[in-house]
Amino acid sequence: MDWLAGAAFRLSVRVLSLMPLGVARGLCRRLAGLVWRSNSRATVVTRTNLTICYPELDTRALESLVRASLAETACVLAESGALFHWHERRWRALANSATASGSGALGETLASGNGALVLMPHYGNWEFLGLYLGALAEHDVLALFQPQRFSSVTQRLVAARGRSGLKLAPMDRAGIRAAYRQLGSGGCLLLLPDQVPRRAAGVYAPFFGTPALTMTLAHRLIQRTRPEVFMAVAGRTSNGFEVTIQAMDDAVYQASAEQHAGAINAAIEAVVRDDPAQYQWEYRRFRRPPAGAADPYSQT
Repeated sequence: MDWLAGAAFRLSVRVLSLMPLGVARGLCRRLAGLVWRSNSRATVVTRTNLTICYPELDTRALESLVRASLAETACVLAESGALFHWHERRWRALANSATASGSGALGETLASGNGALVLMPHYGNWEFLGLYLGALAEHDVLALFQPQRFSSVTQRLVAARGRSGLKLAPMDRAGIRAAYRQLGSGGCLLLLPDQVPRRAAGVYAPFFGTPALTMTLAHRLIQRTRPEVFMAVAGRTSNGFEVTIQAMDDAVYQASAEQHAGAINAAIEAVVRDDPAQYQWEYRRFRRPPAGAADPYSQT
């Protein structure tokens, strides 16, 4: 099964790489429409999340956003062909000319010898963002990642993500030790902050008003290595991506893990509200709820 999954992934990505970006996006958006009509698990999870986070929406508006979210998430697959196979000059051109607001501050931080922790929520295309940041000239960039179910797919993803010079480490003990070394030596670390951790590795903090188990890894890294902390996203545009890099405010440096987690979730929420469809609502963000609370995904 592993080799079959890997072969199917490689073939689909290669085919998508032969298409113009707009054509690939259009194809995957059409497929997302079929997923929506089939009321698949992804559709049900997306609808559940949006019902929790946007209770004010009526049925028609909710379903419109569910469908739009599925289409935007499908675009991550559509864009994988370009990111995995296009020449560097070509994929770099996908970043709009007025892009990377705040990148100067990130560069200055790294040039000063201080570490930089860049938080990348599941918004727009985080794969493109990792590739883009991995190409930062003269700076060592490391990203932590969660291995996929199939090892052949994981291997392909690691190879593709490293095309720009980005180094990767799995989210295990060795990888976390590497993350501490990276920041302690003045390097740049990329981290997806909205992945649901084990209960022992997280605290509850509000996300759109609902308690969500939030990782404490970023908090531990900050408290020990004292890096500058940024939030970055690559929002999807008609012809590419708009990269935004912003320094986090002082709340993220709080000694309290709960206050820190609340600051990160609030910052992600502010990004999401700009264009809710571009957030990956297909992810079960509210799983592992607080003791006594119902699992909102129990019927999915």
